[in-house]
Amino acid sequence: MPPRPTPTPYPPLARLLFADKRMSLIWLVIRLYVGLQWFTAVWGKLTGSEGVWIGTGAGAGIRGRGGKGSGSCGTIAGASL
Repeated sequence: MPPRPTPTPYPPLARLLFADKRMSLIWLVIRLYVGLQWFTAVWGKLTGSEGVWIGTGAGAGIRGRGGKGSGSCGTIAGASL
């Protein structure tokens, strides 16, 4: 009969961060903060005056800084957006 594999224990720091119930409150605060940052960034892009996703400025990242096909952002010659 082959020997049974023995489980390798997790490092103490990993156990503290991810398996200890006392850290759950800290993880909750971190998750709420990151979620709030994500939500405010998305909300600003959807409703902001720049209109990054929707509105007059939509697609500005694709067009580049100089406007339609200025060539400043590696556009293909003769291509238009």
